[in-house]
Amino acid sequence: MPTVCRSSRLRGKRTLESGMFSQRKSPAAQRRWPLRPTMRAWTQVRRAICRAYLITTIATVIALTPIIASCANSSESESSDSGPQSSRDLRIIDAPETITVDDLTGIGMKVGKDYDVETLEGATSSNLLFWRVNDTAVEYEVRFYQSHADAVNLGNAPAQEGSGPDAIIDVDIANYKEGIRDRRTIFDFRAEPKPKYGAYGIYANIVMLCEGRDDDEAWTRCQALINQISAN
Repeated sequence: MPTVCRSSRLRGKRTLESGMFSQRKSPAAQRRWPLRPTMRAWTQVRRAICRAYLITTIATVIALTPIIASCANSSESESSDSGPQSSRDLRIIDAPETITVDDLTGIGMKVGKDYDVETLEGATSSNLLFWRVNDTAVEYEVRFYQSHADAVNLGNAPAQEGSGPDAIIDVDIANYKEGIRDRRTIFDFRAEPKPKYGAYGIYANIVMLCEGRDDDEAWTRCQALINQISAN
């Protein structure tokens, strides 16, 4: 802000005093300063400068607003594309092998149930399995596909429906209803039923839904299974 637009009352007082003082000058002194503005002229000049500054500021803000908004939207878009998407990509692992239920029982998993996959597009079979992670019994729902491409292209949507905090555990709403009761659990006494599988991962040709009260716990258990499978 221009100096002339600040402390106008003080500046006016000083100008007034200057004006009064100038009026007391001798004719000889007044002749030496013929261009000294009067108080009214100075006020008009100051107002003109302040008005021009205000108009310039408003015009600048109006001109920059679309640019700032565009940059903000671009940043949000890049953040949403790179954040969750990158995290999801890290949970999809291609491997040059075809996993079977025998491979899983070979590392110590126990088969609990066989699920009907007639309404699970592309899947060849699906099982409820039990495994111990850090001396804790953990449940997994593992869905088998012909290939990694099928697991990714056909298995992603049903896995999202059956896992995570927003998993659909109502049989009247879910698209894949088989085993939906096993996808519900109660983590706390007298609490409402919640999704059992907190996260899912895709490794080779299988989609695994992993038990956990939140994403971190569930994904840690998915990683443990993936690491064990890849090590054998």
